[in-house]
Amino acid sequence: MGNILSALGETLLLIAVVWCIHFVSLLIHELGHALAHVFATKDDRWYVEIGTGKKILKTSKLKLQLIVLSGHFHPEIGRYDSKKKTIIMLLGGPIASLLSVIILVFIRFLVPMETPNLLNVSAVRFIQNYALIYNIVLFVTSIWPTKNIWLFRNYVSDGYKIRRILQNKKNDTVQ
Repeated sequence: MGNILSALGETLLLIAVVWCIHFVSLLIHELGHALAHVFATKDDRWYVEIGTGKKILKTSKLKLQLIVLSGHFHPEIGRYDSKKKTIIMLLGGPIASLLSVIILVFIRFLVPMETPNLLNVSAVRFIQNYALIYNIVLFVTSIWPTKNIWLFRNYVSDGYKIRRILQNKKNDTVQ
């Protein structure tokens, strides 16, 4: 019985850790869009939505839902008044994800790890590796010009939106 409870506890801890990695990574990515938006427009009217499903938290700037597989940045302005501002906002998320990757690589490979008291070394390495891989995937899938990938049928990447803007000869912008 003790082994079953121990396995259940470890499984629940693993789910919580993975959920937190997804949440923090998506939040950083979407806040990158928000920071770039504020830089480009000087407008602080926006909010970030992370996840789908049951609502966990709602503030004026953040809406958090239970299933954290996606995120969205929502500026209150309908459209940007220039291609440059739109592209700056779209690049903010991938740049934030890339900075996360750089920081995680530094932590994973350059910071010496002492033997932790709470978790064993392999658990800490798993968390580091998972966070690093997840952020690499988040960066690549957001900057690569693609749409409708895997299970996300309505997904349009930031890179795809940027490519559409650059290919469009008119001064039309994409939100």
